[in-house]
Amino acid sequence: MSVKAVLIDIATGKALKVYDFGVLGRMLAVADPLRANGVFKTTRITAAGGTGSTKVATPTGDGSIVLTDLVVSFEKKASAEVTLQFNDGTNSELVWFGDMQDAPISFGISFAGRWWGWRSAYLEIVVAGAGLDGSLGVGYVKLDKANSLTYSDWNARR
Repeated sequence: MSVKAVLIDIATGKALKVYDFGVLGRMLAVADPLRANGVFKTTRITAAGGTGSTKVATPTGDGSIVLTDLVVSFEKKASAEVTLQFNDGTNSELVWFGDMQDAPISFGISFAGRWWGWRSAYLEIVVAGAGLDGSLGVGYVKLDKANSLTYSDWNARR
């Protein structure tokens, strides 16, 4: 028995390639929409001191974003703090906080749950302290307004 998988151009709907797999028995092929539609953004953060914020990922219009991956790496500096949060200009909710006092911070996460924001909430990084040097990589998917919740609905579901 063989199973054919067809790669289709989402813009035109035309088949780009057909893969023919020989299999024994039955097979169910599934594509995760988050992995199929995900994008990523990376940014380097350097600060000589003080406080500042940078929008890392923004939704389209009144849509929202779903986090799929996060890669963080910061060098140890004298007393610096890093906050990653969803923010819509009125409400903000913490995703991650790092306090660099004694050691560098480095980790990567592939989210399995629905780490997502609410309508119009962007992902921002806020830095404060004596200075820091690092990078941030974020994988995410943009949802449209119809598939996004208001802040109060989003907060009630947590």
